[in-house]
Amino acid sequence: MVRLFLVGGPRPRAQWLLGLGLCALLCGDALYLAVTTAGSVGIPALAMQLAWLASYALLGAAVLDPTIRGVPEPAPCGGHARGRPWVLVAASLLAPATLAVETLTTTSSHALLIAATSAVLFALVVLRMAGLMRRVEEQANELARVARTDALTGVPNRRAWDEQLGVELARAARTRAPVCIALLDLDHFKAFNDREGHPAGDELLRAATAAWRRELRGIDVLARYGGEEFGLILPGCSSAEGAPIVDRLRELTPLGETSSAGVAAWDGAESADALVARTDRALYAAKRSGRNATVVADAPALAA
Repeated sequence: MVRLFLVGGPRPRAQWLLGLGLCALLCGDALYLAVTTAGSVGIPALAMQLAWLASYALLGAAVLDPTIRGVPEPAPCGGHARGRPWVLVAASLLAPATLAVETLTTTSSHALLIAATSAVLFALVVLRMAGLMRRVEEQANELARVARTDALTGVPNRRAWDEQLGVELARAARTRAPVCIALLDLDHFKAFNDREGHPAGDELLRAATAAWRRELRGIDVLARYGGEEFGLILPGCSSAEGAPIVDRLRELTPLGETSSAGVAAWDGAESADALVARTDRALYAAKRSGRNATVVADAPALAA
């Protein structure tokens, strides 16, 4: 009965009738307990009969009401009420408080019954709180995933790229293994958008991402760096090994479009920002050379 009245969202008329019917049934049963325990008759017995009759009428009206079809529908999620944890705390303390009052005011004791009730209440509260914690954890994981994923293409976004690049450079420093990165840019993407429309441009980005991911290893990282530009991390590859991989990716650019790329290998000492800047200069060199090409960046000393 309480659940029917506390559920969030709009309440159909049948839900009110159902809740009131259960309330009348509860009142009738409580009066029946009072009558049978005390042996009283008269007004309590009459009220008991009236409560039961009212419950039958209300429950029947709820079933016959046209809005009954909407009662089983889940209510829209509106968050958790601020006072609900305090209700759980009060429910948990109800049984111990009853035992304390009974001990102080009477000579009889129902300690075993109250202890069992208290255990059940605590178990229910723990289960409820575990469910709430599990839901919060799921929401936090989903939020973390969304914060690191590009919504259009489904690949990691710039934030995830920056984090993963730092991880891969630290791993390469420990293992002395090579690592190279690449920046790929779709050629004349703005002209394609203006000619075909933005939906077609979005489809080109999704199709290019899907085609490139199929050619990469599980340890490789493809991320949307920004706009029509993508970043690629190739652990365990030198620039001589990474350039052919990037060339294969460029050949897979869909819808008859082309792409340009810059490739650079980490020298083992430069920062992540310096490595990306060197790769970016190689990408713009590929664009200046006529696009649809891959340019390998010079070593840091030569670049300087």
